[in-house]
Amino acid sequence: MDFNISFVLGLYFALSAAPALKQEKSILNRYFRRAFLFQLLVFVPMGIYLVTTWPDWSWMYTIDTSAHPNQVWLGPLLASVGYMVMMLIGYITGHVLVRINEESSARLLMVMGIIGLALAGFLPFYPRPGVMWLGTTEQFRAGTAPLAIKDTKWVVSFIIIGIYFFIPFAWIVIKNKKESKGLPA
Repeated sequence: MDFNISFVLGLYFALSAAPALKQEKSILNRYFRRAFLFQLLVFVPMGIYLVTTWPDWSWMYTIDTSAHPNQVWLGPLLASVGYMVMMLIGYITGHVLVRINEESSARLLMVMGIIGLALAGFLPFYPRPGVMWLGTTEQFRAGTAPLAIKDTKWVVSFIIIGIYFFIPFAWIVIKNKKESKGLPA
């Protein structure tokens, strides 16, 4: 799910600077740097926190982390690399589509990505969506995992994560749009 979010973020960052990207000579520009730094300094630390604090939940109960106790470092490493790669793919895709005047295709991809998030998060585990339950893979499979919303640490963490995510995200999008204002679309 987080990889999909990363892809959509990359697309959205590129789209938020679409008029300016049409003027840029290189993909390695300030808009790219903002997206890259956001992913590196905001998204990756959030992901590492979640995958180390609630490893089974973070992997949507597809990986039983207790079965691999000596490989605790592997989850955060795989997640971090995946976050960066997927954001880069999303940004590059958005950048290319903007440059060839296919912004509508980039928007369609973004909508498809958001729909994919909903499907990835809920349908595979219907009627027990994995994102709603907090516990070990064993608890989840047995149907004894408690609701995540009842865990105070989880709720507080997500409030903090939401603020930590939203403020720089909004700043980047506003800055990209402001710098693109007045440029030909």
